[in-house]
Amino acid sequence: MPRHKSVKALKSICITNIASNFDKFWCRSFDENFSDLPGLLYVIGPMEMLTSELTELLITELHERKLLKAKHFPLLFHDAVQKLDLQYCLCNLYKQDNLVQTIPWRCPRLVHLNLNNLSRLSKTTFYGLVENLPKLESLSLENTKCTDDILHSIGLYCKKLVSLNLQNCSSITDRGVKFLCENTLPNLRNVNLINTKVTLRGVVDVITKYPNLFELQHANSIMAFYDAYQKMSSGTNDTKLKQDQRKVRSLRYSHGAYMDGKEETLTTEMLEVVCKFCPLVTHVELYAIGNNSNILAFEHLKQLRRLEIVSEHLYDDFQIDFKGLCTLLNIIGSQISELVLSGMAVFSLEMIGNLCPNLRVLEISDCYDADILDKGVIMENKECFRKLRNFCIRDNAPKGKFSFYEQSFHTLFERSELLQHLEMWNVNTFSTETLENAISKHSFQYLKSMTLHECNNIDGEGIFSLLQTENDLSTLVSHQCHCVDRRDYHRYQRFCSQQNLDITISWT
Repeated sequence: MPRHKSVKALKSICITNIASNFDKFWCRSFDENFSDLPGLLYVIGPMEMLTSELTELLITELHERKLLKAKHFPLLFHDAVQKLDLQYCLCNLYKQDNLVQTIPWRCPRLVHLNLNNLSRLSKTTFYGLVENLPKLESLSLENTKCTDDILHSIGLYCKKLVSLNLQNCSSITDRGVKFLCENTLPNLRNVNLINTKVTLRGVVDVITKYPNLFELQHANSIMAFYDAYQKMSSGTNDTKLKQDQRKVRSLRYSHGAYMDGKEETLTTEMLEVVCKFCPLVTHVELYAIGNNSNILAFEHLKQLRRLEIVSEHLYDDFQIDFKGLCTLLNIIGSQISELVLSGMAVFSLEMIGNLCPNLRVLEISDCYDADILDKGVIMENKECFRKLRNFCIRDNAPKGKFSFYEQSFHTLFERSELLQHLEMWNVNTFSTETLENAISKHSFQYLKSMTLHECNNIDGEGIFSLLQTENDLSTLVSHQCHCVDRRDYHRYQRFCSQQNLDITISWT
């Protein structure tokens, strides 16, 4: 059965106690004497002796308990703080500027700052931050009103910056990127430009100016790296190519993304050049682009570990079908540890397991299982699914139909004894019999979370048998599963209470 509840660590108890009494005790004196004084730059209070880690834990605890208020931040922002993640803490506050403007004065040692989703911050606030936080190494401004001029200030003042996240900043254009390239940030390694107005030309400038980037996220980074290579070298001289190789770890290409007016044609030659130009890539994402022949170029990526392919019937000219995928996996399948697939009309779980024996993460949606495994061509791999840790599947077949065979799940779960996270949506061929068979084999001893949504062939008894076995289960979710009713839910709750099990159960 899942782990029994244990005594909480002293640190956790103290943080919980401080959070529970923050208004009544820790904030009381400040609230009574200084709360009506606006714009206090420095506050000497009871929190200044906390380390940066403890302050972060306290802010998280206050937020999770829905106790965090604007008046708390003058006490929580202090000299020792080096990391602030405010994306959830401040997003619902109207006076975001007033609080954020005090950060440079109260937290001069700040290294990591996350302001995601703080859409009410003004330009003045951004300027004050970047001009007075010279030690910043990580800055995340996703979904904010960051502009090109603010990027100019970042390039001038944040010389230690390593990571910059600008995703969903719709005001960022090639002009802002040009500022970053003119005012070089010597330590910059990670840049996220997804859903900005930066064109391929701007991305090429970044690639050219920053040869040591580890991550450059953009909707069409594959085309950008190809254009960058063409710009930096004449022809395809192998010696020159090796000298100019980039250290980037991920490549991405999305159909329909802004292409500067270029025709969206991804050729085998382009992919081969990019794969040789970026030999250290570990993660490739293709969205409704590519075909069965040109994806074979990825065999040159000897470090490739994660492969994501989304096929859509709307773009028949850019389809990678299961046959083409298997051709590639037959070459590099043994090195793939994470596989994400969507929209493949013909699909076989068994073949995926055979071709990718080292698979740790498998996510599938809108795929349709078929018994296409030719055992005369591909012998069954005894290691298939043995190393699987995370399995997520979403079956969007019409009501009354199914996309996956029960035998496929029978084989998968029987072998995945190392499984830690299981998530299944609308999968009616995942049955109680399959679950109990897997439990009898290995009891899912490493399982930490299981989410079942509209899985109508699993009954309450099958889930209860999982609670009775030795495993690490800490989260159990059953939503809209017709064979699991309220009586089952109360039964689980009573059992976990009687056994003092440390598990969270959700049912609807």
